[in-house]
Amino acid sequence: MRKIIDDIFISLVFLLFLAYIFIFQPQVKQEIANYQLEIEIMKLEVKQLRLEQQELSKQVREFLDKWNIAVMEATAYAPADNQSGMCADSNPLLTATGTRPGPGTIAVNPKLISYRSNMWVQGYGWGKALDTGGMIRARDDLIDVYKDTYKQALAWGRRKVVVVWSPGQTEY
Repeated sequence: MRKIIDDIFISLVFLLFLAYIFIFQPQVKQEIANYQLEIEIMKLEVKQLRLEQQELSKQVREFLDKWNIAVMEATAYAPADNQSGMCADSNPLLTATGTRPGPGTIAVNPKLISYRSNMWVQGYGWGKALDTGGMIRARDDLIDVYKDTYKQALAWGRRKVVVVWSPGQTEY
């Protein structure tokens, strides 16, 4: 009897093995093929992301070659409403470059930022380096942004800002 049970057991194991080969193995092969396809798709996606990263790095380098970036202290001045007596060294109707001061006029140290440079100042926006002043020329980390009134200049106060500028004559 023991021999018959052993033979039946071996036959069942053999039948299960054959069933695995003919029934389950194609499914396993298909799952492996699906995983291999997913891996190939992921490899292509990684390759695409690397190309995009290289392009972005190139664009950042080109930007940094054309623009300067610094954190500076920014104050404000109102040359036409000079209540403090500090908003104009001379004629309040003319900037150091001979233009009329107005929105977008920024006073700079011309040793650091060339006159007529296009600038972007955090919290102020776009403007041009068209003016200077005694305090501004004395420091390399100070700019003065134009405001219409003394009250607006006081409201601006003194703050640290990110400043981005290009060499003069570059259009933005």
